[in-house]
Amino acid sequence: MSDKNSYPFNLNLLKGNDYVAKKSNLIRLFFIVEGTCLVNHQEAEYTMLEKDIFILNTYDQVWVHFNSQDTILGSIEIDTSQLSDLFQIRWQPYYECLSMKQHHFIQQDERFTQLRSLVLSLFSAFFTPINDSVFLIYNKLFDLISYMDEAFQPVTPQVVHEQDDVISSILKTINQRYAQPILLEDLAKESFLSYNYLSKKFKEQTGETFREYLKQIRLNHAAKELCQSDESILKIAVNNGFSSSKSFHKMFKDYFGVTPKKYRAQNHLTNVHQIKHQNQYTLLDRQSIMAILARKLMQAEVINDTVNTKIHSQINLSQKKTPINLPKMIINLGQSTNWNKAIVKEDLNQVIEELPVDLIRFQNFLSDDAKATDFMMFSHYQGNNQLFEYIFKHHKSPMVSLKYDASNTLSMEEWFDKQCQFIHQLIKHNGVENCSNIYFEWHFSHEDMANQFKLFSRFYSYINKELPHPIIGIFLGNVYELSDIESIDYYLKKIAENVLTIRFYSYKSKPNNVSLWDEHTKISMEDYQDKNVVLIKLLLERYSLTGDILLVDWDTLVGHGKIFAGTFFRSALFVKDMLQLSTSLQGVGVWLNSEALNDATLSSTLKNNLSLFLDLSLKRPAYLSIELLSKLKGDEVYHDDFVYIFKQQDTLMILLLNPSYIDPQMSIDADYIQNQTKSFDLVIGQINKGKYLKKTYSLDKDNGGIYNQWLKIGGLTELDEEGLNYLKKKLLLSLEVSVQHLSNEFNVKETLTFNACRLIVLSYLSE
Repeated sequence: MSDKNSYPFNLNLLKGNDYVAKKSNLIRLFFIVEGTCLVNHQEAEYTMLEKDIFILNTYDQVWVHFNSQDTILGSIEIDTSQLSDLFQIRWQPYYECLSMKQHHFIQQDERFTQLRSLVLSLFSAFFTPINDSVFLIYNKLFDLISYMDEAFQPVTPQVVHEQDDVISSILKTINQRYAQPILLEDLAKESFLSYNYLSKKFKEQTGETFREYLKQIRLNHAAKELCQSDESILKIAVNNGFSSSKSFHKMFKDYFGVTPKKYRAQNHLTNVHQIKHQNQYTLLDRQSIMAILARKLMQAEVINDTVNTKIHSQINLSQKKTPINLPKMIINLGQSTNWNKAIVKEDLNQVIEELPVDLIRFQNFLSDDAKATDFMMFSHYQGNNQLFEYIFKHHKSPMVSLKYDASNTLSMEEWFDKQCQFIHQLIKHNGVENCSNIYFEWHFSHEDMANQFKLFSRFYSYINKELPHPIIGIFLGNVYELSDIESIDYYLKKIAENVLTIRFYSYKSKPNNVSLWDEHTKISMEDYQDKNVVLIKLLLERYSLTGDILLVDWDTLVGHGKIFAGTFFRSALFVKDMLQLSTSLQGVGVWLNSEALNDATLSSTLKNNLSLFLDLSLKRPAYLSIELLSKLKGDEVYHDDFVYIFKQQDTLMILLLNPSYIDPQMSIDADYIQNQTKSFDLVIGQINKGKYLKKTYSLDKDNGGIYNQWLKIGGLTELDEEGLNYLKKKLLLSLEVSVQHLSNEFNVKETLTFNACRLIVLSYLSE
């Protein structure tokens, strides 16, 4: 996948049947991403599992057979010739790295784990280009090569005992520069030691003279090259630091007992193993690689932290106080029939118990499938009555969305009569006082608008006869779509002409809509939600209409891919939008769980919306974001783009955010999100001197980030009861508690990862 003109290596992920690596001047690393492989190397066979890794040396060869169509093999090919030119030295290493030689049921050698981590880190740097990425990529490459040299190059001769730092440094120099002229006199000068002292010290600690040790290193490297390459014996001799072919022959025969020519004939790889298999594989494209690596990188926690914005600020708290007034929280259940599902009831019970919920919204009344008549028995409304009883019992307000569906088996007139019967029974069963708290949300259609408004007018008149001050509202739809705005304008004009009292106007706002991301004029994501609110207010002002504005259905950002669409961590976006919208909206909605979103009647875009739970009652970040917001009390005394400070009597709440806005088409499945961090160094003045209890709540990819935790244990489809319980325990706000003594200021030094939130609560204890 890499550009050979730019980098001296290639990075690939492969799928197929067979892969044959033939003799070349490449150093090749292989590792399993998914599945298993059969590896045939130098007439030995190994089964390669996940976490296995091995290095194929230059002029060596291997045959890899993929055990299934789902197997994915990762490879790095490093060109020794290009690196030699880059280093300005001859680079011809030899490594002994084959993790499959170890027993797979024994704990893996830490060297292989570290090597795999460095390999993934190089992949991450290469496939997430940023400013100065060339420097970063080479840095990762050199980290990898340095570790390979340190951990997997055989140390020869094996006569080294305990050494001090000077001798260790000299041995390292020999192993790096053995192919060049090296004199002990020069090394002595570099170490500020006398030649005689260093010579004696070297012999004592290695058991060999300097000259003998250097000769053995050179001979062993030459022997490896004789086995691997087809270069002439003279060139191999020169490449390894020998001044002539004659001296090389003599020293080689004295050391190995045979001539270089005979040694090559006995040990050359072409004589050991001939590979007859043919290549049958494909290289995965960039997008596929990123989708796979996103999961693997998070499992391995290999994330670049090189994009770090530093924020320094001296903050003086304002005397002007603005009371915090978060919008009402609306929970979307989807179709009212979802109430019959046990998981919906279970999740809703937990939400009502733990979060500040105000309204519970659902589509249509809950019918028991009995044919509606004027003399319908009470029992026919049992399910609907139980739903409303539950909501009233918990002192919440129901919000029922009423929309006639043209595909309905009932005519418009029959459907209208049925809604009136439900409302009549509700009032009869629950009383006028309770039913006066019901939010009736009417949905208009873009078609046949005149008759649609006539039907609504009849509904408006009926409700006002049944209830003294009913809460009637209309759903405005998608305010960013021109067709919706045109129909909204028509209905608002009719409402004004007929002097109807509308208590609220609800709408939905979806920034992941493709049309928003035009190449010429991109809407700023930071201002998107505010712009929609401004547009609604302008439409209402045009006809002198007033009422609450409720954002019942929305999202922050979501991708368009199939694998990671919408799953990247985004809590800071949610929290920031909630705080910004608190001054202009009276209500904000989120979906309860995936059962509500998986309704067959919902569109695919709607199924990507914010919800509190995923499958199996697992909390999503939105749940914890609301929990974090609920801890904010008192008055706002400071805010900027990334910092909000609130004060309630002697308690100070400092909220830090790292919101990261990206084009949805560049979400994880398109190009793995660079882990952007922000470092805060704040000094907050005007603090009362004394002892404080400090609580720090964190919400980030590792604390409340369900996707990171879930991927670490293999994904939801593989969850057993133990894995499920583990996830439920891990998905929460982290909490750290300490006591601090402050003078007149408080220093905040924190680092936040991509879309993370952190809340620091300082509670005054005593002087």
